[in-house]
Amino acid sequence: MPQDPRLSETDGKLVGFDQSRDPMLVMEGPQQRVRACNDAATTMLGVRDLIGRPLREAAEDVLAGALLDLYDEAYRTGVAQSDDRWAITPWRDDNGSVRGVIGVATEPATSSLVGMVQDALLPADLPVVPCLDVAGRYLLAPDSAAGGDWFDAVVRPDGRVALVTGDVVGHGIGASAVMGQLRAVLHEHLITDQPLTAALSALDRYARVQPESRAATVCVAEIDPRTGLVEYCTAGHPPPLVVTATGHTRFLVPTGAGPLATDAGLATRHDRLEPADLLLLYSDGLLHRPGTTATRSTVELASAVADAANGRPPAGASARAADHVCDLTLDQLVHGGGHDDDITVLAAHRVPPLLPFSATLPAQPSSVTRTRAAMADWLAPLDLRPVDDMAVHHALDELMANVVNHAYVDASAGERTVRVHAELDAHGNLVCTVGDRGRWQPPGPSGDGGRGLALVRGLVDSLRLEHGPGGTTATFRHRLGRPAQLLSATPAGLRGPVEPGRQAPYSARREGPLLNVRGALGQEEADQLRVDLQLETRGRTLPLQVDLSEVTHLASAAVQVLHEVVAIDGAELVLHAPAGTIAQHVLDQAQVPYRPVPAH
Repeated sequence: MPQDPRLSETDGKLVGFDQSRDPMLVMEGPQQRVRACNDAATTMLGVRDLIGRPLREAAEDVLAGALLDLYDEAYRTGVAQSDDRWAITPWRDDNGSVRGVIGVATEPATSSLVGMVQDALLPADLPVVPCLDVAGRYLLAPDSAAGGDWFDAVVRPDGRVALVTGDVVGHGIGASAVMGQLRAVLHEHLITDQPLTAALSALDRYARVQPESRAATVCVAEIDPRTGLVEYCTAGHPPPLVVTATGHTRFLVPTGAGPLATDAGLATRHDRLEPADLLLLYSDGLLHRPGTTATRSTVELASAVADAANGRPPAGASARAADHVCDLTLDQLVHGGGHDDDITVLAAHRVPPLLPFSATLPAQPSSVTRTRAAMADWLAPLDLRPVDDMAVHHALDELMANVVNHAYVDASAGERTVRVHAELDAHGNLVCTVGDRGRWQPPGPSGDGGRGLALVRGLVDSLRLEHGPGGTTATFRHRLGRPAQLLSATPAGLRGPVEPGRQAPYSARREGPLLNVRGALGQEEADQLRVDLQLETRGRTLPLQVDLSEVTHLASAAVQVLHEVVAIDGAELVLHAPAGTIAQHVLDQAQVPYRPVPAH
């Protein structure tokens, strides 16, 4: 009989197994062939067709070798084994001999699973649009049981922004899967030009044919950022809260709509946000906190949001009101009294439009560096995703460098100028133009022409070049996004991802076998990088490893230096660019060989 109390065997079949919320594996025989694997384990491992295969063969890319060794040890010795993620017990026959082993994921592993599940099912980013600042947080339940809460923010074809929060009945991996399906269905209809009521009706029809979706609640608020007009529906969900510029709060009137697939209708109502008003959507986990009544929780929520909106953000925190309202509201309501359910909060703040960025400068290398810094200051209040911040800076840098290096053949110094204009359109796209008044010269004999433009095309959504007698204009478009943060509660407060730092000056420092290169490597810094590599390799005669993990900007001029040393000169230069870093993104685009992990 299996030794785990949650399992029993009847007629050779394992029962009481698939119902377990913990990821569980049952292996049989000395080869550890998988006899059973519940849904939670399948989701966690992400491996199909496990049954009948040796665990080491089926999951060697997912489970660490040391953990697989523990499974072998438990079978060989008949003694239970464990680490900080899995508990492994022998599975014995009636005569006491070891038949196999049973593995059960412990809480840290389950917590890791939940983080991966929620991170995959929640939106990858929140839109960045003019006149409406959006921020969102997902706070995991203390037991880390994957829940059915969700939020989304969608820019509609006419520029209105649909904010969504919802809650699926139940907990666990199944509830998270249902949540992901509902979010996907509603998102698909919101990106069309159909009315909000039609999108809600489509969601309701889907819920009717998916029994697990029935009685799910949802709140959708569609905002016109220019006028502040709001159309909203509270389908069995708590109504949104408005805090005004003067600090007064009010809850929107519930629309009378019921949960999905309950025949209670999906009526909508209308309201208006005045300039500087903030709208907060949230899930009922924020109200149903231990030791509080619904009435008291509602009053406390309004008070906490007003305090957060009117108070100054903590030192080092974002200056965006939507951001610190989410953080301070959660901290005030949850950190003191706790919570026992997942919580989502989604804030939208009516703000003044972002003024365009415009500059005309001499077409010389120092102007590229100056403009990069000025653009960083212009973008800083938007708190963009690092990948978008990187794409914009690289594209601008490359296009300006093209003007400096190629646009003016025989013009005088006073005629050599570069103009830059950037603005945010109604759909959250950054539209940036870089223009000159010159005549581009053909690429030189080195054969490196076009490398910068190829890099730009790989990083942004679109690039268009227009050549004419009055000069050349390059225009790129790139949709901007803001991180949607997943939080967890700790005794010290709420904890979320650590945001990377902004642009830092170039530096190169030898630490053991590595040359650690940090900061921004633009056109000006590329020459210094070439000198530093010359010195460290003694004229490219000695091998060298270069760690690029802390590089915040890697222009094509610097890529060209690396390419010359690695591919052209054949020097023993090994580049390290860990996955997810700016260097990794750029070197992939430029097809320069590197290693994914630095050798410390």
